[in-house]
Amino acid sequence: MLGLLAERKRLDTTSRQARRAKRQDMLERVKPESVKKIPVSPNPEQLKKDLVLLKDKAYAAGATDVTQITSPDIVFLPGPLPGTTGPKLLASANWPVRYFQDSLRQALDAFSHGILFRVRAPMVYRDCGQGPIPNPAHRSLYAKSFEIASAVESAAFYMGHHLCLGFACGNCRAVFCHDRKRCQAMVKGRPCAHPYKARPSLYAVGIDAQAMANNSGWNVSPENSGSLITGLVMIA
Repeated sequence: MLGLLAERKRLDTTSRQARRAKRQDMLERVKPESVKKIPVSPNPEQLKKDLVLLKDKAYAAGATDVTQITSPDIVFLPGPLPGTTGPKLLASANWPVRYFQDSLRQALDAFSHGILFRVRAPMVYRDCGQGPIPNPAHRSLYAKSFEIASAVESAAFYMGHHLCLGFACGNCRAVFCHDRKRCQAMVKGRPCAHPYKARPSLYAVGIDAQAMANNSGWNVSPENSGSLITGLVMIA
């Protein structure tokens, strides 16, 4: 009897050790070894290299035009933040943005550089603003701007730029939750249905995307291009 108990104890110990080893192996596999620590002061040469890599990341994620900007290049729309006055069509957690415009400008001034990108849309697709996007193919182009912003933001974080902020194009509710009666994140106690993609649009935070696109040499206007689908990721 004592022998059986000893053997069972030995097997239990071996099993626990095997489970512990397997768990450790799984943790090692998912551990982001490439994560860098935040430097005490930014390295200008490394920043240049990282910005090139981030531009490449935006292209790889589906952007058709990409350019590098600095915080002074951001152009703001005049007047109060869009959507804060008048009827609120398709209200969501990211539309309208409920912040003071001055605080938004100050927050964006804290970032040094950014990646501005564009997803080209056919002429037949007109701008939908923050409202519904009836055509599924058109909606997928808006969704692409969210995916690119998320990919570039994530890449910047793992490069060591832990303070980064991304914006997309269109109302996230119109893009991802167009078939829902209301934004889930606006229901008390309910989380966002797409927390890793949903984010405010450039228009929602009062940024003039068309002016920035033209300043980048993309030469866009309602007359010569389809809906302007742009996004921006700022890094400190």
